[in-house]
Amino acid sequence: MRKQEVIHDPYFEGYISNYRKYESTFRQLELYFLMVKKVIDQLKLKRNGRILDIGCAYGIFLSFFDKIGWETYGVDISEYALNKARNYTKAKLYLHDVEKGLRLFDNNFFDVITMFDIIEHLRNPIYLLEEAQRVVKQKGLIFVTTPNVNSVTKVLMGKNWPALKDRTHKILFTPYILKFAVERIGFKILEVKTPQFYPFTKFSITNNKLFLFLIKHFPGGSSIWLVAKK
Repeated sequence: MRKQEVIHDPYFEGYISNYRKYESTFRQLELYFLMVKKVIDQLKLKRNGRILDIGCAYGIFLSFFDKIGWETYGVDISEYALNKARNYTKAKLYLHDVEKGLRLFDNNFFDVITMFDIIEHLRNPIYLLEEAQRVVKQKGLIFVTTPNVNSVTKVLMGKNWPALKDRTHKILFTPYILKFAVERIGFKILEVKTPQFYPFTKFSITNNKLFLFLIKHFPGGSSIWLVAKK
């Protein structure tokens, strides 16, 4: 399909997944930005670094890093999404299937790599994590979110839990299994939390320390939040 013919993508428009109205997730991505930046600031990582968002979709998350002067990169499998992303971010954008790794990039290239709700869609998420370990710099960071199969909501909802109903999901993790895999690849784990991002993100997000604390320490939440350092 030629680029000018890409006018519709059912995944991002919500026909085959629970990601309806992707642009309405602005508050969610703003929260991710605040949480990532907090860790970067705490570790005194260099300013104006180089960040890669894997599965960048519309580039909204990267737009926050554009504003603070970072060199931004995004990868996505959807040409439709990347065309939309150019309206939001100045990032260098790549149409690429990360099941094939990150061969687009040299070793030790990025200061930060983010993968928000991506690894559950992959047939071989371990390979992507290994590739992230290759392309992130020494002492660089990776941030991973994915559904928490040990969550309270999964227990309550059973087979109706959204992460189970999403047919694009190939694999689901417990916090222990994800931590184990990331450590075996060679990363040092800094944080593993099980936050409940929803429905909190329906409300206004501010850089409020108490709010961020409550989000990250909500017990048995539906997401796994993992931070690791090379």
